[in-house]
Amino acid sequence: MAAQTILFDFTVDKERTTDAKERQEIAKLLRQELEHIFPQLNLMYQMPMEHGYYCVLSENQDTIITMRIFQQGLVTINVEYYLENGKEPLMSFDTMRAMELILRQKLNSDRSKYLPPIKRGGYIDIYMTSSG
Repeated sequence: MAAQTILFDFTVDKERTTDAKERQEIAKLLRQELEHIFPQLNLMYQMPMEHGYYCVLSENQDTIITMRIFQQGLVTINVEYYLENGKEPLMSFDTMRAMELILRQKLNSDRSKYLPPIKRGGYIDIYMTSSG
């Protein structure tokens, strides 16, 4: 049993993220694509900022998705949920990769990256702590 966190990053043209209307279009596009995987997605909170955008989406109040658009051209998506032992993950590696490629194309992203689930709160620590 562990919390699962999946991270997606996209680099887009700064011209698109400095304009508030463009940021709203990006957010709309992201939500539309996420709804293909999470069909019961609800907007829980949004915070348009002078230099960016942030929102929290939820599916059945079990899965939390945060989206952030930075004016510097970075778009991030974090998917977080709790996975019980013996249950299947919400997103397979193939689904994660497909979503990254689709969003990369639709965002006209220069660079994109996804990280497989970070497992947190499990009985055994599987990550090394770095020293500062």
